[in-house]
Amino acid sequence: MAVALIAGCRARSPDGGMRHYLLASEPTASEPTDGQRLLCIKRIELAGFLDVDEIVMQTSDIGVRTARNHLWAQDVAAQLHQDLRRRLVEQLWGARVLAPN
Repeated sequence: MAVALIAGCRARSPDGGMRHYLLASEPTASEPTDGQRLLCIKRIELAGFLDVDEIVMQTSDIGVRTARNHLWAQDVAAQLHQDLRRRLVEQLWGARVLAPN
């Protein structure tokens, strides 16, 4: 998961060296049909040290550190939810994948 969090799309910001990142995937829409199976994704909760604006890098087996001047452009949990939903829609043919309320 750490690799997925670090691998993102980079966008340069006009604020003097600060960079913002997004995870690379885009969500796919799921249209309902009659008799379709439903799957509801529960809200993704991150560990406290990951639930920050800064990108967190794993520096050893047990060590992590927050990057300087490198930020997520969108909430990490929201990006992970979008990617999970997209993958489920692609792999579960005929199922409607719902977001949490």
